[in-house]
Amino acid sequence: MILRKADRQTEAGPAIDQTLPVDASLPHATLQPSSKGVRLRFGPDGPRVLPGPFEHTEELVAGFGYLEAESLPAATDRLVRWTPAAGAPPVLEVRESGCPGGLPGIHSAAAGQGTDPRFMVMLMSDAQLEADEPPEPKRLDAMARRNEESVAGGVLVAGDGLKSTAKGARVAFAAGRPTVLDGPFAEAKELIAGFWVIRAPTMAQAIEWASRYPYAPVNPVVEIRPVRESAR
Repeated sequence: MILRKADRQTEAGPAIDQTLPVDASLPHATLQPSSKGVRLRFGPDGPRVLPGPFEHTEELVAGFGYLEAESLPAATDRLVRWTPAAGAPPVLEVRESGCPGGLPGIHSAAAGQGTDPRFMVMLMSDAQLEADEPPEPKRLDAMARRNEESVAGGVLVAGDGLKSTAKGARVAFAAGRPTVLDGPFAEAKELIAGFWVIRAPTMAQAIEWASRYPYAPVNPVVEIRPVRESAR
């Protein structure tokens, strides 16, 4: 999976060209800036909603997509051969997709048939998730049931886990020359451990869906961002 890291230009909100070198037939999207998003911080009394914008801009996600390759070196080799559009040089994070517990990724065949806006729900990482420790079986079962129900209801259109950044790399483009930095990366709490793309009429309903999801961590932090719809 390819994550485009945010920068001042993407966080400013103009509709700049953020096309990524990814497979267009697989899930991909450009996100609206974090000022349009929220974070849910779960605790004993339920989730607390924290509106954006968020700090650590360079660790935020501005877009994502999939790049199929036989290995991490093969993926990074393809990225360093890519020529980004003019503008702020992007930083691309390459992560191996897949849930450590074996929960399959989701790409609904009906993904393009809905009319409601799309939202990306991102599970923020922590030390346990960065260690690739599999969730408890009962939590995996609950997640699988919720995913199936949400796909059947036309809400969930894509979702996947991301393995630790130890199995990833970053490619930075500056002065026309790409530089590869191997993981793992610091600040686990600002990294992404998994995501879901859902359709919901409003942000409030996206929050409601995300608030009821049976995440693997007991007290997760979740970020919700609207997708930038090209037709809107």
